[in-house]
Amino acid sequence: MLISKVVRFGATTAVIALVLAVAPIAGATDSSQSGQTSGGGANVLTIYLQMQQLKQRIRNMQGEIETLQHRLAQTRKLEKKNYQSLAQKVTGQSSTNGGSASNNSSGGGGSQQSSTTKQAKSSSSGGHTHQTSAGEKHQNQSENAIHQQYMAAFNTLKNGNYDKAASAFETFVTKHPHNGLTDNAYYWRGEALYVQQHYENAKKSFEKLVNNFPKSPKLPDALYKIGLIQIHDGHQDNAKSTLDRVIKNYGESRAANLARKKRKQLGS
Repeated sequence: MLISKVVRFGATTAVIALVLAVAPIAGATDSSQSGQTSGGGANVLTIYLQMQQLKQRIRNMQGEIETLQHRLAQTRKLEKKNYQSLAQKVTGQSSTNGGSASNNSSGGGGSQQSSTTKQAKSSSSGGHTHQTSAGEKHQNQSENAIHQQYMAAFNTLKNGNYDKAASAFETFVTKHPHNGLTDNAYYWRGEALYVQQHYENAKKSFEKLVNNFPKSPKLPDALYKIGLIQIHDGHQDNAKSTLDRVIKNYGESRAANLARKKRKQLGS
C-alpha cells in the first residue's frame, strides 16, 4: 500500500515536473509564433511599400522616355527645316550664277540688268530669310513653353499629387488638342484618375487617346487600363475582348504581357 502511494506520488510529481518543464517551452513557442505573425505582417507591409516605390520609378522612367522622344522629334523636325533651307539657298545661288554668266556674254546692257535683278532678288531673299528665321524662333519658343507646361503636369503626378495632376493634364489637352504630347497627356490624366479610383473618368481619358490617336505609343497601355476598368465594373466579356485586342495587335509590348496574365485569370 505504501509502495503504491509512493509510486503514485512519484508519478504525480513527474507529471507536475513535466508540465512545469513544458510550460516555458510552450510559452516560448507561442511567443515565437506571435513574433512570426508580427514579422509576417511587417514583411507584407515592406513588400507593399517596395511595390509602390517600383511603380513610382516606372512612372518616372516613362516620363523621361517620353521627354526624350519628344525632344528627338523636335530635333529631327528642325534638322529637316534647316536642310530644306540650305537646299533652297544652294539651288538659288546656282541659278543666279548661271544667269550671271549668260548675261555677261550678252554685253554690257545685259550685265547691268543682271546686276539690278540680282540686287532685287537678294533684297527679296534676305527679307524672306529673316521672316522665316523669326517664325522658326517663335515656333521653337512656343514648343518649349508647351513642353514646360506638360512637364509641370507630369512632375505633379510624380510627386503624388494626383488630383492636381489630373487637372493640369486636362488643361493641357484642352489648350493643345493636336500637339505631339497630347496623347501622352490623355494617358497620364487617365492614370492620375485611375490611382484615385475615379474609374469612369479615367476610362473616358483612355478612350480619348484610343479614338483620337491610333498611332500613339501609349495606345496599348491605354487599352490595357480600359480592360482593367471593365473588369472592375463587372463587364467580363468586354474586358476579355479588350485584352485580346491588346494581345493580338500589340503582342510585343509590355501591355500585351500584362494582358496575357490577366486574360488567363479571367479564363475562357
